[in-house]
Amino acid sequence: MTTRNPTNPNDVIFSMNTINPKKAASKSRLSCILILTLILTSTWLLSFRPVRLKIGDYYFKQGKFDQAIHWYGKRLRKARLRNLYGQTPQILSDTAKEGEILTKLVNACLNSGSFHLEEGRKYSSTNPDRAESEFTKVLRVYEFSSRNVHDGSIRRKSNSESPKHEVELSSLVKRACVNLAEIYKIQKPKKILELCGRILDLENIFGGISFTEERTNLLSLMTGINLLSNPYLSDSNNAGIPDDYIFGRFGPKATYPNKEIIKTGEFNTYHVWQKEGNGWFATSFQIGRVPPNTFFTYSIEIKRIDTKGEARPMLFTTRSSNPEWGSGSDYSETGLVKDMGDGWKREFHTIKTNHFYDIMLSGWLVAWHYGQAEGQIYVRKPKIEIGDRATSYDN
Repeated sequence: MTTRNPTNPNDVIFSMNTINPKKAASKSRLSCILILTLILTSTWLLSFRPVRLKIGDYYFKQGKFDQAIHWYGKRLRKARLRNLYGQTPQILSDTAKEGEILTKLVNACLNSGSFHLEEGRKYSSTNPDRAESEFTKVLRVYEFSSRNVHDGSIRRKSNSESPKHEVELSSLVKRACVNLAEIYKIQKPKKILELCGRILDLENIFGGISFTEERTNLLSLMTGINLLSNPYLSDSNNAGIPDDYIFGRFGPKATYPNKEIIKTGEFNTYHVWQKEGNGWFATSFQIGRVPPNTFFTYSIEIKRIDTKGEARPMLFTTRSSNPEWGSGSDYSETGLVKDMGDGWKREFHTIKTNHFYDIMLSGWLVAWHYGQAEGQIYVRKPKIEIGDRATSYDN
């Protein structure tokens, strides 16, 4: 800023407005204190049990049931946490009100499940991804209700009937599963296995409601579907190993063999050869978790040329809690064989899982598994499907 000297107008005086750094620092500290005070005050107010209930009630009336579930759940967990430390007059009051909180939470869960089910149906034909998200939220609501509203393990021990609200919620879940299956059948068939695993968790962890019929119906949709991620044996990395497969070598003197992908149209051929018998190896796949009490059939076309040692495909189970070979009840090393001609044979391996809910399904694409090995192996058209027989490639 510039001004004129009043005694001598020709003199120009330069000046500037300055800020007192001490005052600025003081104002900044005051602002931080006010903001922190507001945050602490808000947190303090939200910690009050009546406030949480009123917030839950507000969201419920607005039709925002997921938010209502959140606040009712916070209120319920707070009351139960206080009950862990002995009975006081206030805690006794909390206990008396727990039934009221549970009723509010149950109603919010039922309304939320119904809302997401209808939203999913609305988008089923126009936006499958949005529909999948909505149907999945129905399952999450049931899981939340099962964890917070009742103790499934206690009810299973007492063999008492499931509460009415849980029966109603499970009905919503079952309808959501049917709709999810229709989406997965068209676009994501392998996700049906994940859905089976999820509803199996609902049965085993929370108990009370059986989804056996739903799982059976879901699995029936999988007839003829290849569960392998890469049945065409494509190799985008040009590593000589099909994508989604893992190459392993075993034995004290095991060496990598020669390997290549031979492009043969729709289905490629995987070719492996070993000139010297100084180890054994396998190219393996992992399906992941599969349903219990279910038949699986693995079929593959294989051609052997001058092989020494055991060269074979295999199918086996493990468990996430027990990685031992066959711990999921069954495995197959020697399957039925059908002559395809020109040196090709198709082998079939069928196993049945047992009642465990954490069964993992794996297998060898092809293997020299026992003893020293050499020779050549060609494999093509691998397939794993649900059922006790292959539905294609067997004619």
